[in-house]
Amino acid sequence: MRVGIIGLGLIGGSLGLALRAAGWHVRGWDVDPHVRAEAVGCGAVDTLSSDPAECDLIVLATPVRAALALLRDLAGQVRSGQIITDVCSTKSVICREAEQCLPQGVWFVGGHPFAGRAEGGIVMARADLFQGAAWVLTSAAPVRQQVEQMVWAVGARPVIMAAAAHDRLAAAISHLPQLTAVALVNATAKRVQEESLGLAGGGWRDTTRIAASPADIWLDILLTNRAPVLAACDQLLQELQSLRQAIVNAEEDDLRHMLQKAAQIRRLVGPKGERL
Repeated sequence: MRVGIIGLGLIGGSLGLALRAAGWHVRGWDVDPHVRAEAVGCGAVDTLSSDPAECDLIVLATPVRAALALLRDLAGQVRSGQIITDVCSTKSVICREAEQCLPQGVWFVGGHPFAGRAEGGIVMARADLFQGAAWVLTSAAPVRQQVEQMVWAVGARPVIMAAAAHDRLAAAISHLPQLTAVALVNATAKRVQEESLGLAGGGWRDTTRIAASPADIWLDILLTNRAPVLAACDQLLQELQSLRQAIVNAEEDDLRHMLQKAAQIRRLVGPKGERL
């Protein structure tokens, strides 16, 4: 199968490296000529090509709003029988756009690998990024098996899920942690001098690691998944308020219960997100 990856940042570059390591032929493209050169240099692609007609499977590995624009551009260039998938962190918006704009006979399978790093860019790409990761696929299209083959090839495991269910899940386990890390960094910076942050221990560093992620990527994610993200934020605020109230009232039993409950749940989750 001829695979083309559009967008050669961390995810697209890592996908190219992993597929090539598995023996697949990968064509790739990025709007940035420096990124294209780096992708060739690090071996993330076999060849550079912006022609979608040369590919059986096209992977959109750009931020969400760029992927939406790409779908509209590709609608007039793709041919019947081709498959398009994506790796965007929100699914409902792009699945609706694909249904509306792609011609009949061109298949779209929404996808999202639950894998990444705080630092982005092709220079951070690695072939083992997806090893053991869940890769959500949102379409029941007859061609989904071909996309599943790609997922298995890079060491990930396909998880079939409706787009709306994915967005609710991602808001809770991915988007909310990002916002929490951002809020914690900004709140800490208002309480202590920035030069004192070097004294922060492992707890603060581990909790805030993802706050260093590229802002532009997160703007796309948060603004294309607003309702689920806002619902998750409301739930977090309720939990924080409950903790705060227990401290205000010195309710030791309630505070102990909340701390122990969280510890119990957290111990059930392994390093790759699996239940222990």
